Amino acid sequence: FVLVLGLFSAVYAVAPLPSRSGWKPQACVTSDTIMHDMHDGDLKLVSILGTRLRITSYGTNQTWIVNADFDLESCSAIVDFNVPGKPSPPPVNLTAYVVDVRSTAGVRRGLEFFDESGTIAPAQLPINQWTQREL
Repeated sequence: FVLVLGLFSAVYAVAPLPSRSGWKPQACVTSDTIMHDMHDGDLKLVSILGTRLRITSYGTNQTWIVNADFDLESCSAIVDFNVPGKPSPPPVNLTAYVVDVRSTAGVRRGLEFFDESGTIAPAQLPINQWTQREL
């Protein structure tokens, strides 16, 4: 796939859905990572510890926490953002896949979100991408 954002383009691949190719990132995110949420325009703190994914708001006064089971085989999790204090959660659970985002600046970790129910967008199209942020 090719993603064009502003003045640069990034070539990336996603972890496999059951109907996708067998590509996986080199490794799943294994520590606290600050990511830029392209949809909301803010930062999130993403932690993957073993088979648990935790997402929290970062750099804001919001105090919500999302926890989800993380599948180490596919580097993915089904995420329910409908938690207390989270403004405007999506109407359905989203599947998040760890991805490598490649650009001329190098490789960064990311999360790519899909609505596998097809409620928000066609199931095969990503609806959001978060990219590792250097602070």
